[in-house]
Amino acid sequence: VHDLTAAAAELARRQRDAWNLEVREVALFEAADAQALVDLTRAELDEGEARERLNVLLGLSGAETEWTAARDLPPLPAADPDPDRLERRAIEQRLDLGAARFGVDVVGRALALKRGTRYFPVGIEVGFNQEKDTDGTRLRGPQLAIALPIFDTGAASIARLEAEQRRAQRQLEQLAIEIRSEVRLARDRLIGSRALVETHEGTLLPKRREVLEQTLLHYNMMLLGVYDLLLARREETEAGQAATAARRDYWIARVRLERAVGGELADLAAPVVAPPGDGLPASTPEHTHPSTGGNR
Repeated sequence: VHDLTAAAAELARRQRDAWNLEVREVALFEAADAQALVDLTRAELDEGEARERLNVLLGLSGAETEWTAARDLPPLPAADPDPDRLERRAIEQRLDLGAARFGVDVVGRALALKRGTRYFPVGIEVGFNQEKDTDGTRLRGPQLAIALPIFDTGAASIARLEAEQRRAQRQLEQLAIEIRSEVRLARDRLIGSRALVETHEGTLLPKRREVLEQTLLHYNMMLLGVYDLLLARREETEAGQAATAARRDYWIARVRLERAVGGELADLAAPVVAPPGDGLPASTPEHTHPSTGGNR
């Protein structure tokens, strides 16, 4: 985009020098070029910050930080996960929910043990004792002391464990509700992201390319000027950027759904419904970008 705005600004300055363009119009093109330069600089700064954050997350240093990313994002999978199976899978395999279940089980075992041993001796002491009789004889021997729960039958401890069990159970139920909600939100975000990708790549971007082709034809027939051609090329470029961002957002949404479910989604894919006819999608010929050059 900056290359396009720079070309438009340079052309505007040359036309101004030839007294074919007003100063105000030149300033508009130069302002657009400056704004594109600002956007480019910010994008480069964001790229550098994102790269360093990823280096830290991956634990990279030295020459390892000179990695390069793939140029293109992978295409969307044929089908998204079956929404009806996501919540059930999350409840089955989320580790935090498993830890909460284990906490409830531990408290339940402690409560059962306390109830079963509440009347057992609460303390046993074994030792050696020595006593002196009235006639001066010393008696020595082992000693055993047993504390019986006559006044403390463990009711307070049982009540505390029962309250702890109820609290753990309520926390488990709340966590399950939050996990289900998280999965539904992530699922809706994934579905919406796919719809955006299909709109961008299936409708908006092809239309922008068609506009660019038609603008080039009109330019070659001297029905439109070079600024119209540059504008159409810029809008087509921006549509491509938006399509790339939409595909990026889809993969981010898919990763977040995997995190919400607690595992990969490969085995949860919904069945693909084949279109009528031979079952094969219509092939779309590869579109080549027209040159911005041409004869006037």
